[in-house]
Amino acid sequence: RGEVVVVVGPNGAGKTTLARIVVGLERPDRGRVYVDGRLASDGERGVVVPPEDRGVGYVPQGIMLMPHMTLYDNIAFGLRVRGVPEREVSEAVREVARLLGIERYLGLKASRVSGGIAQRAAIARALVVRPRVLVLDEPFSHIDPWSRPALRDVIRSYAKEYGAAVLLVSHDLEDVRWGDRGYVLVDGRVREYRGAGP
Repeated sequence: RGEVVVVVGPNGAGKTTLARIVVGLERPDRGRVYVDGRLASDGERGVVVPPEDRGVGYVPQGIMLMPHMTLYDNIAFGLRVRGVPEREVSEAVREVARLLGIERYLGLKASRVSGGIAQRAAIARALVVRPRVLVLDEPFSHIDPWSRPALRDVIRSYAKEYGAAVLLVSHDLEDVRWGDRGYVLVDGRVREYRGAGP
């Protein structure tokens, strides 16, 4: 809890597969996945807790905002599905949008904003539900290099403040230096490990 773990590696190494297994979108052939101390997947026994019951926030590699909806509605979606009162939804959406620097874009449809703004909205959509585990697959791929440090700070602050575990999948070696722990994945196996300390 409160830790940022970064997994890097070449294309085809298994990084996205690992992220999808943690989220519950793919079943592992073997091994176990624990989310917040509870068994979520067991490959040998066929145990798979559905994604919606894991308490995991997920930012997939393709952003995947609903293009016909505003950024506000995209970010609010998870809270509304949970039945959160609209006043609380509004406060939470505006707070996370302010943290990510996208408050002035909330009224625009997702199809009308740049890739960088859409990427920030996707991160906001995951953060707004306050998951105990946050899985990010290439979350900075559409973000300009000079904006990345501030976004890394937002994610690190979230992990510390809410005691969330963050798993970040990346091609960017700078992300490994930023994380508390870093792993290099090659052909589905961990080849290197870098210990604690950003």
